[in-house]
Amino acid sequence: MVPATRAALASLAACAALLPRPAGAARDRADASGSLLEVGSRSGAEVESESGKSIFEEFFADPASFSKPGPVDGDTHCGMWCSSMGGGSKVGEWAMMFGNDVQKNFGSDPRNPVSAYSFNGGENLVVQWSGKQSFDAGKFAPTFGGWAKVQLMVVGNILDTLAEKGAYRISPDLGMGDNVHEVFNKMCAPGGADGKKHKYAIPLQWDAMREMGWTGFPREVLLKHYYRGVGEHMELLPHADVTVTECASTSDTQVFANDPPGTCHSKEELEQMLADVDRDLERDRNALTKGPNAPMNQLHYDEVKQVLARPFSERMVNIHTGKQEAGWEAITEDIVDFIKRSLERGSAGSTAQEKARLAKMKPFQRGLLVLKYSCEPAFMDFDGTKAGSFSFERIAVYLTRSETFKGSS
Repeated sequence: MVPATRAALASLAACAALLPRPAGAARDRADASGSLLEVGSRSGAEVESESGKSIFEEFFADPASFSKPGPVDGDTHCGMWCSSMGGGSKVGEWAMMFGNDVQKNFGSDPRNPVSAYSFNGGENLVVQWSGKQSFDAGKFAPTFGGWAKVQLMVVGNILDTLAEKGAYRISPDLGMGDNVHEVFNKMCAPGGADGKKHKYAIPLQWDAMREMGWTGFPREVLLKHYYRGVGEHMELLPHADVTVTECASTSDTQVFANDPPGTCHSKEELEQMLADVDRDLERDRNALTKGPNAPMNQLHYDEVKQVLARPFSERMVNIHTGKQEAGWEAITEDIVDFIKRSLERGSAGSTAQEKARLAKMKPFQRGLLVLKYSCEPAFMDFDGTKAGSFSFERIAVYLTRSETFKGSS
């Protein structure tokens, strides 16, 4: 067998998988499209405090420079001097809520309140908490990693039915990690669960999808989404966040037996594979009939042809995580009104109130979540599967008005 033919047939045995797009590569290619998370220069490396400024002063001076998550150095809070010496004015006692777990709400304990301060004529806000609370890393990794459906909410006085209310999220394509171990290892580098203190900043953006969950979904927006689930459990997935590929059915074949789970072979890939072998066979007609490997070569060659003759199935892959999405259905004109009613059921009576509350925070489209914490060993990790624990000492959210809302009240 000539070398070229041997290489082509070997490619059938190896059968390089057309895997879903790797998360890292997807993040590198993600469309910036005006997102505050995709501009600027501060990425990964520790940010040194400039001229003695606090981190929030640096952020307010140049929000776009905090474009990627990473460790930071400097004061994260202004404490008591926010209003006495720091040029800010106290707005009130607020609350920060992570996800739907009441245990992850900060501000309900009067001994460790969440205080909100306004700076620069109302253009900037600092919402800050200090205390001591520890959580298993699995509780916060979905938020820090950006894949949680419900992430962060900042609200004013919880006793005021018209208090400020803002929803924020972390983009899943920032490279924080696709599971709890990746997130914990990134935020606790280099020592892991060694008890050392860290300061870490993660960019935030206004959560428009969650806002629409309170105020209503325009039909034209819904038509650009997939859905799954029913009623209060219904989820939406933007068309722009996935790619749809037709994948071959490779079950019961030897040539594809070693493919990793989730491997997708496209029709184009398989056709090219056969074309390469056919071209080489023109130079060596005996490749499939003579030699010790001939029977296996013939089997693999025939199997690829058989796979090409089978029906192909569509597979949806998330461009941010590189993982396969399952259970989603397209929202079409036939069902869009039903989907709209399902999503908005139970909120009609509160829409006006929610709009009024959200309107107070919506100008603050751009934000930064800043954490001071230590990384601790996991509690009661009997089977060794837990990543560790975050022990928070300070949590702050810095918010600044977008250019569209500058000067608005």
